[in-house]
Amino acid sequence: MNLGNNIKLYRTQKKMTQEELAELLGTTSKSVSRWEQSITYPDISLLPFIANIFEITVDELLGVEKINQSEFVKELNKKALEYQKNYDLDGELTLWQDAYKKLPNNEEIKYNLISIMVTINIVNNRLIYINDVVKLSESILEKSTDNLMRLKVTECLVSLYSQMDEIEMAEYYAKQLPSSLFLNSNVVKTRYLKGDKLLNLIQYNTSEFINEIMRESEKVLFDNGINCSNVYKKEYLERLIKVSELIFVKDGDFGFNAVPFIFYYIELLKLEIKTSCDNNKIVSYLKNLNEPLNYIINFKPHKIKSPFMSKLECNSIGGYSVAINDLKNNIIKELNNELFNNYQKLAEYQEIIDKVMNMK
Repeated sequence: MNLGNNIKLYRTQKKMTQEELAELLGTTSKSVSRWEQSITYPDISLLPFIANIFEITVDELLGVEKINQSEFVKELNKKALEYQKNYDLDGELTLWQDAYKKLPNNEEIKYNLISIMVTINIVNNRLIYINDVVKLSESILEKSTDNLMRLKVTECLVSLYSQMDEIEMAEYYAKQLPSSLFLNSNVVKTRYLKGDKLLNLIQYNTSEFINEIMRESEKVLFDNGINCSNVYKKEYLERLIKVSELIFVKDGDFGFNAVPFIFYYIELLKLEIKTSCDNNKIVSYLKNLNEPLNYIINFKPHKIKSPFMSKLECNSIGGYSVAINDLKNNIIKELNNELFNNYQKLAEYQEIIDKVMNMK
């Protein structure tokens, strides 16, 4: 048994003295010293308290189990995807809760637990997990040196506080991130990274930069802040789609942007009807809808094919991974707009409707 050596190892990692550990456990520094020399062992009832202080499991403290964390998490992700396919939020939550008990210091496990809790809050429109999300997120932000992990956790916190309508707290956490995280200047500052790590960060920044442009499009296209003509909107959206296709799409692989593409194609259809009513273009735009729909219907987790995104994993369909029925309903609602009344008999229109209705 390596208990004595392990107590010393984890204590020094925590930068604690024997006296400090003894005080937390209600014992003496002499006892701690004897444990570390393997002269005596702590009472078995103390083991959970010692493990908790070191933020490890009792098994790790005893040294009786050595888990290959990378492989373990990889298997957990596979199981999580099965729960996602079946829209089983509770099953996925239990999976990550059990994993957290086993490996309480693993950042990826903690992040996935945070993420599923935030998802459940949003899907149910209820703030069920507040303290848990904050506690886990803070533990990652306190120790993690991984900018990407810090970003993802901060996004969860901002989402939580936004849902709570606590804008000041949302803004507080957003400001904790490195300045201009999504801008090219940040990539320049991270040139100390090499190979895949550098490319991964650059591609993540590129993705977010394009997504910011897509978010801006809402003000132009939906009159949320900028009033402009339908002709201007149509040209704007055509250019936006070209740029987005260049960055994200290759061989029918839309990555995590399949859903936005669907709604932009539909909006482009509406603008075409409002402006020139060119039947050939309308048929062409309807055909364009097939590709992202096929991608969603046949979706499997994968590495994105686009050269600009090739280092990023695509593990789910945007924000609709656990709510495919919402996606179907929203698409049908858009296509039932009265603008399409004269085009509903087109074979291409019916093909889209049939495809959407059969999505599952």
